[in-house]
Amino acid sequence: MKATLKGNNFEIEEISEMIQVLTLNNITQWKWQIKALKEGPQSLHLSITAIFKINGEEERKTFRTYDRKIDVIVKNKIKFFFFTNWYWITTFISAITVIYTTILTINNKTKAYKKTKKKIKRRKK
Repeated sequence: MKATLKGNNFEIEEISEMIQVLTLNNITQWKWQIKALKEGPQSLHLSITAIFKINGEEERKTFRTYDRKIDVIVKNKIKFFFFTNWYWITTFISAITVIYTTILTINNKTKAYKKTKKKIKRRKK
């Protein structure tokens, strides 16, 4: 058997052998590494071809039952991450802003207190 996977907007790398012997005792698997080149709705095409030897010569026959169009939706990872985690991201940024503002306020009050304390000491003299 031979498996082929094709798609216009994909880089497809074969991981396993594309021509494999089919047996009753073992599982037959085909593997690919797929990288999308374009965002949005895409499609892949998977076909399985049987290879027969008739009178010592190879003859190929395509099984229509294993001729499939696979629809996929390719999402931008960064957009998807921000879209699905926007609540946590804004909460984190807000928390950092509150902490930073609190630290600045405390520092300014401490400096003002020290200046006031120095002025009071000068007046007492």
